Amino acid sequence: MRHVMQLWQQGRIQPVVSKPIVQELMRVLAYPKFRLTALDIESLLADYLPYCEVVQIEGHFNALMHVATCRDPKDQMFLNAAQIAEVRYLVTGDADLHAVNDPLGKHHRFQICKPADLLAQFDF
Repeated sequence: MRHVMQLWQQGRIQPVVSKPIVQELMRVLAYPKFRLTALDIESLLADYLPYCEVVQIEGHFNALMHVATCRDPKDQMFLNAAQIAEVRYLVTGDADLHAVNDPLGKHHRFQICKPADLLAQFDF
């Protein structure tokens, strides 16, 4: 993860978020298994959010018509944001999102990959 962070801090990749994604990130980071304090969460978000492009999901009906449906409805927001922002890669370790991968571009124009796959594109 450290190398992915270096890529966005160097401006070599552009993270994308939407309001629902930020809300989900805050919710997940508060899980007891991560043992993060409120200050830890604030610090993590402060290291991430300034590098993000914020996309609005509302009002993009035409673009979203071409996005595949994720089997986990909670993950649909990531597919929608990637489509609207016209990203090349949706980087995730989530199995539900990987199940939607569409390498031929029938449903969306981005690849869903794991962080290691992205790093390979940058010779890490």
